Order: sequence, then C-alpha cells, then structure tokens
Amino acid sequence: MPKDLGEAKIAKTDVYGYVLATVGPDGTISFEFRPVEEEEVPQPVREEFGAAQVRWCFAQNKSTYQVPGATCPISCCAH
Repeated sequence: MPKDLGEAKIAKTDVYGYVLATVGPDGTISFEFRPVEEEEVPQPVREEFGAAQVRWCFAQNKSTYQVPGATCPISCCAH
C-alpha cells in the first residue's frame, strides 16, 4: 500500500481473496472483491497442504513493501 492513502476509508492489508469480473450483456464490466477467510479453505486443500501450512499462509504471508510513486490526494478525487 502507498504511504499516503489520502482519505481512503476502506484500504486494508493482509486480506486474502479474489476478484470476480462480470461482463454484462451491454459489454459493461464490473468487479467485486470476494474475501476468503482461513476457515473457508476447503478440507481437501487442508489435507493436501496441511493445516499448519494453510494457517501460515493467512498469518505469516505478509509484505511490508510500500508502493512508490503517485498517490491520490483529495483534490484529484473530488471531481
């Protein structure tokens, strides 16, 4: 995440999930982020990789990397 999030109200870190894209009949595309919680990981996945590995992914798979460069100050978003 950038250091300067401006007035972001919903920025989150350490959230896992996927983005679902839906294309409408008129060609419009909408995107929806669908979070996945650790307890939602299917049992076959837990069996294949082990419960400890699944737990590690949710608890430890993190980065402190901050995106350099442009941010969105309030003035650019208020149009």
